[in-house]
Amino acid sequence: MQHCVSLTIWFPSPQKAVRPIPTHVKENRHEAKFRNNSQCARKITRGRWVRWINILRRKHENHDS
Repeated sequence: MQHCVSLTIWFPSPQKAVRPIPTHVKENRHEAKFRNNSQCARKITRGRWVRWINILRRKHENHDS
């Protein structure tokens, strides 16, 4: 459960979202993928980035429940 906490803080601002994710996030395979994707985040336009985050966030919510 705790691995989601950092992501909640990390999500709201697209500018901040490009920063590296704490290493403990690697525990989860889905989040490891997320970490790799974050390196490409700068290339994604803001609108698309927000949509992409919403999709990922939904995945996380489904994954938790």
